[in-house]
Amino acid sequence: MREQSNDAHPIVVDLQAPLPKAMVDGDRLHQIVGNLLSNARKFSPAGTAIEVVVRAEGDAIALTVEDHGKGIPEDLINRVFDRFFQAEAAATRSVDGLGIGLYIVKELCQRMDATIEVDSAVGRGTRFTARLPVAV
Repeated sequence: MREQSNDAHPIVVDLQAPLPKAMVDGDRLHQIVGNLLSNARKFSPAGTAIEVVVRAEGDAIALTVEDHGKGIPEDLINRVFDRFFQAEAAATRSVDGLGIGLYIVKELCQRMDATIEVDSAVGRGTRFTARLPVAV
């Protein structure tokens, strides 16, 4: 496990090694991770850690980004990957953004035959897991 220094949000990385090779575009993977980390920073209180876990799971590599923010209400979970959607109502939104980061993550995952899923609960935080195909 390794921690990257960031005063507002320390990033704790748990990387299982060795990992099989993934069938992904490295630039797109970088964009996916960047968008997930950006979201975690935006929606978490300062000082809370963001956890990144990378593990082999069968014929996939699971890349998880988890925050300890306020979480997403259950009735909005199915909409988080919609273009221009943010879980906070426009009138109460406390963070900037267009609501396209997670939409882009979903689109990039689909183009690489990967999947993306979300698990969240109000008051607990949010976990996004991308499952990347392993090279055969």
